[in-house]
Amino acid sequence: MNSFQTNPDLFLQLLGQSIDDNLYQKFKEEFESSTFSRDNFTEKSPKTYDYDVLYKEKGIYLTILNNKVASIKFYLSPNPVCTPYNGKTVNGLSAVVDETQAIRKFNFVKKGNYDPNHLISEYVKENITIAFDSMTGEILHVEISEKLVK
Repeated sequence: MNSFQTNPDLFLQLLGQSIDDNLYQKFKEEFESSTFSRDNFTEKSPKTYDYDVLYKEKGIYLTILNNKVASIKFYLSPNPVCTPYNGKTVNGLSAVVDETQAIRKFNFVKKGNYDPNHLISEYVKENITIAFDSMTGEILHVEISEKLVK
């Protein structure tokens, strides 16, 4: 079986998989690094996740709901929390993609940003969200979700 980094479609297959599944175990082995996890005590029903896991040295953040992978986020730019992910992501998205390419080449649609203090421009397409820094235009992250993004 291919690795996640050479076959990014495996990330899509990981969505909805149980944390006891072989594919999830393969993911953990391939991206083994120091992790940070926290439980979600703040959200009421319906919860979007039960707990999350950040692979700090790999730049990957997972949310888990009902013991299944609900979403995967790839941090693509330097930040104080984790090392940027430098592998392949879904649909050919990477750290070199800019906002113009997101709209023209990948057909993403701008997601409404109604908070003036939120300095991120987000774009969506099906179950993928990408975010750019509104000031610099630098890509921040790519997130794939089990459910379609609205």
